[in-house]
Amino acid sequence: MSKVTDFSPRPDHVGLHVYNMEESIEWYVDMFGFDASTSELRARGGMFPRMKMIHLGDFDIEVYEVMNPLAYDMVDYEYKIGLKHLGFTVRKFDEWVKYAKSRGVEFVYEKYNADHSNVFVKDNTGVLVEVSTDPLADDPTVPVWGELGIRAQHVALHVKNIEDTIEWYEAAFGFEPLPMKEYNYGKGGLAPKMQEIILRGFVCELYEVPTAEPFTYFDFEYSVGYKHLDIGFMDLEGWTKFLKDNDVPIVFKVSIGGLPHYALDNNNMLIEPSSERYYINRNSQK
Repeated sequence: MSKVTDFSPRPDHVGLHVYNMEESIEWYVDMFGFDASTSELRARGGMFPRMKMIHLGDFDIEVYEVMNPLAYDMVDYEYKIGLKHLGFTVRKFDEWVKYAKSRGVEFVYEKYNADHSNVFVKDNTGVLVEVSTDPLADDPTVPVWGELGIRAQHVALHVKNIEDTIEWYEAAFGFEPLPMKEYNYGKGGLAPKMQEIILRGFVCELYEVPTAEPFTYFDFEYSVGYKHLDIGFMDLEGWTKFLKDNDVPIVFKVSIGGLPHYALDNNNMLIEPSSERYYINRNSQK
C-alpha cells in the first residue's frame, strides 16, 4: 500500500509579498546569503507585476512585488490564521547578531542562553524573521550555507486546532509530530499551545489560536508578509490520486496543466503543491 511520502514531498519555498522586489532581495542576500542570480520571473500581472525566486541551498523565497499593498500589521500577525514568520538557524549565531546590528537591523526580541538563543528581527519591510542557534550544529550531515552556517529551518503557522492540523499535514504531506510544548504566547495566553511537526528536516511550528480570525483571500492578496508554503513533489500526479483514494480532505483552487497548483489546508490557508516539471526546471537554475 502506498504512503504519502512515496511521492517525495518536501518543503520547497515560501511566498513573500513586498513593496519593492530589489530592496527586499538585497536585504535577504545581505542578511542570510541568498542567491539572487537567476533571471527574473514574471508574475501574473495586475497586483503582482514582478516576482523572482531567491535561493538558500535547497530552500527558496518567492519574492512578489505588490502594487500599493497594506503594511505588515502586528494585530493581523497575532490574531489571524496564516503563515506568520520564517525561521533561520545560524551556526555562528553571535557573529550574525553582531553583523545584523552593525547593519542597523531592528531587533524586536532577544533571548540569549547557553543552551539556546534566538532573536526576532524585522526585515526591510517590517516583516518578522526569527534567527536562532542551530540545535543540529554538531550534525555534519545537515547542510548549511555561507561562512556563518545558515539554513532555513522552520515556518510558524497560526491554526485553530493543533490536533486537527497535525492530522491534516500528516495525511496530506507526511509531516511527523515532535514532542508537545506548552507555550504561553501573546496577550493573555493568546496561543496556549504550540507543537512542532517535521518533514525532511524542515519544521512547521503550529500555534493554536482558538479565537483567531480566519485566513482570507484579501489578506493574501493585498498586504505585505509571508503568504504561503510550497510543498514540492517529484510525483504530483501520483500524490493527487493518493489524496483522492484515501479521502484526504483538500480543496484545490488553481490548476496548471491539469495538476493542482494552489490548495487550502484544514485552516483554509493557502498551500502550493509544485510539480515535478517545475521542481526540476527551477532547481536547474541554481
